[in-house]
Amino acid sequence: MGNLQQWAVSLCGAAVVGGVISSIASSSGIGKAVRILASLMFLCTLIAPIGGIFSSHELPAFQTEFASNILSQEIEENAQNFAYLLAQSNINEMIKKTLSDHQIYPEDSQVVLKNEDGSIEIHAVLYFSSDQAIQEETIKNLIRQTIGVEVECQIR
Repeated sequence: MGNLQQWAVSLCGAAVVGGVISSIASSSGIGKAVRILASLMFLCTLIAPIGGIFSSHELPAFQTEFASNILSQEIEENAQNFAYLLAQSNINEMIKKTLSDHQIYPEDSQVVLKNEDGSIEIHAVLYFSSDQAIQEETIKNLIRQTIGVEVECQIR
């Protein structure tokens, strides 16, 4: 495969991955950051050959199979990182929506995904101000039953 063809395939792959990630990203908070990162990934793939045009007057950097494999690994790692951030964001939004439906408004929340041994562990921490009256067990049961996530409540 020629250099131009490899670049075009990489560009198409970045566009597809970025498009999928952008379309499923939430419209607030970390979703906006995820969409920006997807756009930057596409932009980097788009302009990657420009550096070689100035030095060798041809499309560079995709000349060996090694360089092609590195690019594929980077795209895969970026896609995995985007999916991870997107999952965190969506779980966080689901928790906030579930709580707001029950008139419970945490000051802040954090979702942590741990990927160990091929399984993913989801843990959420909700932060409440000291003047908020919370029923910790009620909140834990609500989130566990509706979303299936273990949650911890902390007072700030």
